[in-house]
Amino acid sequence: MGFDTKIAVLLRDDLESWQRLNVTAFLVSGLGTVSPEVIGEPYADADDTEYLPMFRQPVLVFEGTKETLTAAHGRTLSRSLPRAVFTSDLFSTGNDRDNRAAVRSVGTDQLDLVGMAIYGPRHLLAANPPPSRVGRQRRGRRRHCPRPRTALISARRIGGRRLERRPPIGEAVTECRGSRGP
Repeated sequence: MGFDTKIAVLLRDDLESWQRLNVTAFLVSGLGTVSPEVIGEPYADADDTEYLPMFRQPVLVFEGTKETLTAAHGRTLSRSLPRAVFTSDLFSTGNDRDNRAAVRSVGTDQLDLVGMAIYGPRHLLAANPPPSRVGRQRRGRRRHCPRPRTALISARRIGGRRLERRPPIGEAVTECRGSRGP
């Protein structure tokens, strides 16, 4: 089953293992409250023991540098995507009220981000944006060229298969496929 949306978590690459798990859990906890469509149906086993529902789709987890996280945060804001942030200050607080106060006390450009969760349409979160079909070439062939766009997340995926190189944040995707000559 394919999904037209993505749930992505971007973590800073200098976190300890326990911090990665903690940050990921906190970040994704808010998505179901503002986007209930991400939550599936409750589970039950063969003995009819009921379990809570979970996300209906996979969560993609990436890691990147502090600069990558900052750039992705800016893109997320510019695209008005639902997002959650976790700053380094939250490691020293012990409750939700203090967490919110710690984030509130720092300006958007000064947040020391260690993680971010994003939910939105696939094409807006794509690391390699899909090609758009531009014009027709001679003899009715279509030319497949992406319009210059930049990646929202340009980071290494944690776990799973090895991903191909993605353009760094801010680098436009301009190479054409399927065309002969310029």
